[in-house]
Amino acid sequence: SDAYEMLSSGVHGLAFGFLNADCTVDTEKTKAMVDLIHQFDQTAVFHRAIDCALDYEASVELLIELGVDRILTSGQKEKAMDGADAIAEIVRKYGDRIEVLPGSGVNASNLKELVEKTGVSQAHSSCRHWENDPTTTGTGVTYAYHEAYDYDCVSEDLVRKLVTEAEKLG
Repeated sequence: SDAYEMLSSGVHGLAFGFLNADCTVDTEKTKAMVDLIHQFDQTAVFHRAIDCALDYEASVELLIELGVDRILTSGQKEKAMDGADAIAEIVRKYGDRIEVLPGSGVNASNLKELVEKTGVSQAHSSCRHWENDPTTTGTGVTYAYHEAYDYDCVSEDLVRKLVTEAEKLG
């Protein structure tokens, strides 16, 4: 499988998320992935599929039982700041048994507030920036897929600003 190939190539963990059609955690697939990742002594991260789970807390409890090491979550909201109360509750109830990684909309301007509101010790940010590639637009045709922009990338400037804010937090 691709997961096996990545793990055997030296990745330090994998983010994944398996839900059933009824928005419950797919126990069988999740357990198989956790077991595979742990065979390589790496980190199993259940991604933001948790935010679509029918019962958020019960799903977190199940992920703990299945051996997931970390969950990436926005607190069942579009952006982590909007879900900060739910994230804080998960940290309070389960933070000693699973790492909680808030993500979605996290940036240098809201990192401090997010950490203060939730009690987390880590956060995820894409530091996304959109760039234009003029070679994808011609007379009467364009392959741009985000307004007038053609591709997203990581912004070095946004990463530097986020790191500066994180360093201030200690």
